[in-house]
Amino acid sequence: LAAAPEASLPALLQRLDGALASLRGAAVGLVQVQGDRLRHAGVGNTRCMRLRDHHMTRLPSQNGIVGGGLPARVSESELDLAPGDWLLLFSDGLDESLQLPVLLPEWERDPGLLCAYLLQQAAPGRDDAGVLVMRIGGG
Repeated sequence: LAAAPEASLPALLQRLDGALASLRGAAVGLVQVQGDRLRHAGVGNTRCMRLRDHHMTRLPSQNGIVGGGLPARVSESELDLAPGDWLLLFSDGLDESLQLPVLLPEWERDPGLLCAYLLQQAAPGRDDAGVLVMRIGGG
């Protein structure tokens, strides 16, 4: 589903809603990082969190199913970003009250290890789980 980089996240979710209408639907969280700003829009059980200096900021995701009709108004959230911040995006297979222990040095060297750790925390058999971890450069 190609889109212009300047397309709004709600507009992208509208396009996805139409494309998935004949299927089962999905929970979708979208982020757009531009410079030191992050924009996020999510529908369904998706989460987006920023970890900065051991403090977690959670962004909201709205109830619904992309492909099953979106909320009347899809909302966007914004956050500032700084070098060294961590972004975590994950699906409902992981507990939304997720608490990270202190970031270990090996996670900083290889964020894939952090992804593996988070996936081990997923509730087996309850739901599928997907996770993306991203470190903002310069830190």
